[in-house]
Amino acid sequence: MKKFFALVAAALMSATSFAQISDATPSAPTLKTGNRPDQGTWGLYMGVTSNMIKDWGDDDISLRSMPLLNIKYMCTDNWELRTGVMVSKKKSFMKGEMENNDFKGKTVTSENMLTPGFAYHFGKNNILDVYTGAEILLGWKRDTAKESSDNYSKTVKHPTFNTGVGAFVGLQAFIGHLPLAIGCEYGLSNTFDFGDVTKVSIENDGNKNDYVTHGDFDGQFDSMKNRKGAWGSQFRLTVSYYFK
Repeated sequence: MKKFFALVAAALMSATSFAQISDATPSAPTLKTGNRPDQGTWGLYMGVTSNMIKDWGDDDISLRSMPLLNIKYMCTDNWELRTGVMVSKKKSFMKGEMENNDFKGKTVTSENMLTPGFAYHFGKNNILDVYTGAEILLGWKRDTAKESSDNYSKTVKHPTFNTGVGAFVGLQAFIGHLPLAIGCEYGLSNTFDFGDVTKVSIENDGNKNDYVTHGDFDGQFDSMKNRKGAWGSQFRLTVSYYFK
């Protein structure tokens, strides 16, 4: 009996002690949110734009105002500097036979874009990181098409220099304790294409003809100047990785 009462007393003391600890310190786990970058943090941003989704499988893809890769730096807890880079190059080849002549064709499209800009991040009490900003668009694009047969060759070049400005708003949410954030951005841009003319060079049976033209005009010119402006908008899904 003494052993029995001793075991009961020990069990009661243990239960009382556990209850006191449980009452003093909650044992439920807590989820940390708001892993927001602060001053001195770098970020690597990758995005998929609405233009990309729309133009997948299309030969005429334009991603000028929304870069695929963006490097960011938090110069303060709220102000962010960013530089976007987009580089692309497409090639296509064709072979055939036309009027007993072997025909060969090749097209190359290359595009490069640099988008320096800034963004301001609002209050840190929000679960979502909300921000707005602006960027400058600087780039160049070159389309080249060549075709040839036994006694004929044609080269068509269409180089342009692109510049403009854009503004955007965005939000992102951080994933648990990881330095990763997923979000979305919506942007408006105004771009100008300079040098938007087509240069053509044709050689046929030893005769050569060089001229310039434009897609909106049916004619051959010795020289031409052209500038094209356009407004555009895009939506992009983003994934960012932050580090120091």
